[in-house]
Amino acid sequence: MESTMRMQDMQPMVKKIQAQYKDNPQVMNERLANLYKEENVNPLAGCLPVLAQTPIWIALYRALLNMSNEDLLIVRCALLASYFPL
Repeated sequence: MESTMRMQDMQPMVKKIQAQYKDNPQVMNERLANLYKEENVNPLAGCLPVLAQTPIWIALYRALLNMSNEDLLIVRCALLASYFPL
């Protein structure tokens, strides 16, 4: 979260570098890498929480898929509906 906020604060500097070196992508990438290093910001840090959650979502999907293939979801939903009538 902190890295994401710092990335937003750095956005004007990043835009300036991109505009200045738009014709030379290699130099632009070097300047951006140096900027990130100077500011102690990891541009990939925003992806880490998503990557950490991915196995959990896959496991949940697989569990629900297995339950639906065995018709356990219908039984459990009917059971819940009997406890919580509309």
